[in-house]
Order: sequence, then C-alpha cells, then structure tokens
Amino acid sequence: ITAVADSFWVKKSLTLTPADLASLAVWLQLPWSVKMVVSEIVDCVAIVGSRRRVYVVIGAGLIAAGLLLLAGAASGTVTAVSPERAYVIAQLLVVAGGIIQEVVADAMSAEVVARAGADGLPRAAADVDRDLAMVQVLARLGYSIGAFLVGWLAGLLAEALPYHVVFLIGLVVPAVSIAGALIVGLPVEA
Repeated sequence: ITAVADSFWVKKSLTLTPADLASLAVWLQLPWSVKMVVSEIVDCVAIVGSRRRVYVVIGAGLIAAGLLLLAGAASGTVTAVSPERAYVIAQLLVVAGGIIQEVVADAMSAEVVARAGADGLPRAAADVDRDLAMVQVLARLGYSIGAFLVGWLAGLLAEALPYHVVFLIGLVVPAVSIAGALIVGLPVEA
C-alpha cells in the first residue's frame, strides 16, 4: 500500500542519490539471508508462553513503528533525525517486521495440514506432502492477486493523498495482523 507513495516521496523530498538507494537496497536484502535463523528462534524460543502469537505482534509492531516513522518524516513532525535517516531506520524496521511475520506465516502454513486422519491414524506421507504443496500454491496465488490489487490501490492513494497519510493508511496491515493474532484461537504453546 505504501510502496508507490514511498517512491514518490523519496524522489521528491529526500536527498538520497541513486547510489545511496542502491546501497540501502543491498542492506535491506541482507536481513533476508538470516531468515532461517529467525525461523529457528520462532520455533524454539517461546516468549510469554507463545511461539507464534507474540512473534506476530512483534513483527506487526516493528512494521507499525516503521510506518509511523515514515509518516512523521514525510509530514515534518519527526525532527529529531533528518528525513533521510528516518527513512533508513523506518525501512529497516519494516524489513525486520516483515521477516518475522513471514517466518511465522511459513511455520503456520505447515501446521494447517492434518497429519492424522479422522480415525486418528497417521495419514500417508504422500497425502500430507500433496496437501502442503496445495497450501503453498494457494498462498502464492492469494499473494499474487493481493499484490496486484494493492499495487493498483497504492497508485490511486499516492496520487490523491499526501504521502504521510498513505503511510498512516498502511498501518491497517499490522493492525490486521495483531487483530488476527488476538482473535484466532491458537494453542497456548503455538
């Protein structure tokens, strides 16, 4: 939702050069290389008795903090740091939150497939693998359709609204994540 406004704001208001942006892009991709480490932490380290719900909230909180910082920098209300520095910090927060959210989503997508049949007996490995593959296909299909629709919406919003307002609208995404984590009945240990 915020990517188009982000691009226009960077070009219009910030003094980052193309080289600065390319360097930042490399640094923003680097945390994805430790995604497997984050996955192990999410699977093994329970926080307040939770290995899923708390991490969803942490990830959403980091994304929300990044979006709030972007909105504050774009509106001129954040003055403690330069807009360029605020932009870099905000992007790092959003990436960190996104990694945590994706790791939890990956872990939970594997948990939705039943390992035992209605009779309580273990299902055949081939059947479980087929169902897991279908979950992944449906997730990617849903993601692709959502990305297309959100891209269209992002263009409309960036054209019609001030950039800081678009960044604030982006807070809907972490709010939905937090609401889902609080509403969905996950087992206590999950």
